[in-house]
Amino acid sequence: MRKIVVFFLVLAVFGTNFTLFAEDDDKQKLAVMEFEDQSGKLSKKMLSSATEYIRGAFVSTNKYVVIAKERQVFLFNFLVFMLFFYLFHAFFRCRQIFRHCAAEF
Repeated sequence: MRKIVVFFLVLAVFGTNFTLFAEDDDKQKLAVMEFEDQSGKLSKKMLSSATEYIRGAFVSTNKYVVIAKERQVFLFNFLVFMLFFYLFHAFFRCRQIFRHCAAEF
């Protein structure tokens, strides 16, 4: 099971990276994450506009391939899901091992 999880994780992260941007091999890929205002003084609209401005500035230089917001969200959610799945599996595997060890004593 662990091999399957690792295989899908590698496929999702690396496999899509090479196929979606095959024509832009000389450009560096970057992801512009959403800004976060911990002070609470800026509106969400202003933060979103600033993020879009930065994203547009990188795209306009034609030196970078900026990963779309939707793809960032999808990959992040997928990686979080895989991490929880792996931890869930590891937790129950450890419980089985401990029960087996406790039964021997």
